[in-house]
Amino acid sequence: MTKKKRRDINFFRENRERVQIALYDSGFLKIIEKTDLPLQIEEQKAKEGQLKYVLLDNIPASDNIRPQAWVINMEMDKTIFSSPLGFKTVEKAIVFFTCENLYILMVEMKTTLIPYGESGAEAILKKLKDSISRISVLLTTQIFDYEFNNVKIKYFGLICFNNENWTSQGNQDPQFAKNEVYRVFKKLQPDLKINDSLGGDHKVQLFFQKNTSSNPESMTVDLAEIFVNDDEFVNASYTELTFPSLEILPKAPSSKEENLG
Repeated sequence: MTKKKRRDINFFRENRERVQIALYDSGFLKIIEKTDLPLQIEEQKAKEGQLKYVLLDNIPASDNIRPQAWVINMEMDKTIFSSPLGFKTVEKAIVFFTCENLYILMVEMKTTLIPYGESGAEAILKKLKDSISRISVLLTTQIFDYEFNNVKIKYFGLICFNNENWTSQGNQDPQFAKNEVYRVFKKLQPDLKINDSLGGDHKVQLFFQKNTSSNPESMTVDLAEIFVNDDEFVNASYTELTFPSLEILPKAPSSKEENLG
């Protein structure tokens, strides 16, 4: 009896499951449960005396087998999920369902908001744009069932900082005063219009949160406060929309060895 070589079969669902497992195992993607709150966001490059930690409280999350919220480690490098060369992203993205839509909160930390350079307004805009492009690609590996076809994606940006000199610069620099990020910061316009690298157009509402604690290295942000006027957020705990869970993904038929004699 001759044992012939195994015939390899690569089912689509098996492929999807491998990608999902790798996303979790690498730490690039993590489910947020209620016991994780407040969720700590860390800027690993921060030096002593700089803003290093942001604690996010009241993220809509559940302890069900199908999760309501994720955190994406946008700056993770040296993995298959890392950003392409030239892309700059925010520190983390918090992704959660409301009753009707998918909310994506991009979190960026700056010790000081400076007009130009790596912490400048244009640099922040690029990070938001590149982050949206990366998240748009990632979502297709996790959520593509027909039930989500009519779910709208809403992007938000949370900029946490200790100090700023944008105000003084804007008062004396007419060119900087026209910058869209600065104008949102000064409440001169309601939101940003961002076109991502995939050709998508997005309206992005920005929240600027100044660290008012005595500790320059840590601050807490309560999402219930920044979304206080958002009825969708307030009622998010009643949502029936959830992310896929690895524990309950239907298994594809496994490929078997064939013994032919």
